[in-house]
Amino acid sequence: MNQGLIRVAIIGSGIFVRETYIPNIIANPGRVKLTAILSRSAESVAGATSLLAGQENEVLEFSGTEGEDLFFAEARDICDAVIIVVPIPLLGKYVERCLSLGLHILSEKPVAMTSGEAQRLISLYRGGSGKGLWHVAENYRMESAVAYAHNLVLKHDCAPKSFSLLALRQQSTSSKFAVTPWRAVPAYNGSFVLDGGIHFVALLRTVLGGEVRGIQAIYEEKSVVEVGSCGCCRVGEAMGTFQIKYGLFPAVVCRLDIYWGDATMNIIQHKGVGYEVRMTGEETRHFKFDGLQLEFALWLDTFGLDSVSGGGASSGAAEASELAPEEALVDLLIVEKMCGTR
Repeated sequence: MNQGLIRVAIIGSGIFVRETYIPNIIANPGRVKLTAILSRSAESVAGATSLLAGQENEVLEFSGTEGEDLFFAEARDICDAVIIVVPIPLLGKYVERCLSLGLHILSEKPVAMTSGEAQRLISLYRGGSGKGLWHVAENYRMESAVAYAHNLVLKHDCAPKSFSLLALRQQSTSSKFAVTPWRAVPAYNGSFVLDGGIHFVALLRTVLGGEVRGIQAIYEEKSVVEVGSCGCCRVGEAMGTFQIKYGLFPAVVCRLDIYWGDATMNIIQHKGVGYEVRMTGEETRHFKFDGLQLEFALWLDTFGLDSVSGGGASSGAAEASELAPEEALVDLLIVEKMCGTR
């Protein structure tokens, strides 16, 4: 064990683990080391650990019911923190088990399957005596383009009057996300609006910075891959409309337009490229997607420079408010209203 390295285990071994979290861990060799992966399938775990070929440290592999029991029996000895990337219906189960062990947690959005479950977990977290901190990943809130746009809103001499959020995301029955079994037959309300649309709620809230209220929405679910919500709401002093839809669209359109009496801002997401931010009187700016990297770096920063010494959960960690579970709960409550859940 190298002094100061944060020992991280991952629960889950699917697409996002392989494409995002393992690369982020590899990119931070002086700060974090992966010590274990737990998943339902031994084959899937092996596939994930194979991405670490050439790395110095051994990664313990746990799978199935027996592997899960063994992992949680040994967790405090083999890791300081756990990253939870599992199907939405399983999030609460694993967050609760890790909270009970006092481990630091980074769990993928949404904060839980339902707001009721989220509130129960937050009560356990805030009322417990464990030393571990619980953060919820929401990379759109961390994008440099989003932070820049928010600063432009603050810079203007008056609050926005209105806005329009349009997110049309291509989705087909053969996409790598749609074919995953838990998404193909979702056991939760909202389908892809909850799974992916929650990002746009975070974007809207972060850019405008006000409370979202007065939501009026129509939710439609024709099939697993044809689902959406449209309606209106107020954010701060601005009244606006939203459309968040997944389906067989010929193109992807993702943009947030904000209007003042004397100015307009356009935040346009270009698939596979990044963001374009245009504002009346300002130079157009282009940004690469960087939220996933910045989010992970912020999470690592919560441990502090000297808070981890290679033996159990650290005591010097400090919570990042941007990733607090209460912040993610607000996103979830809004999505539930958009999807007709009260």
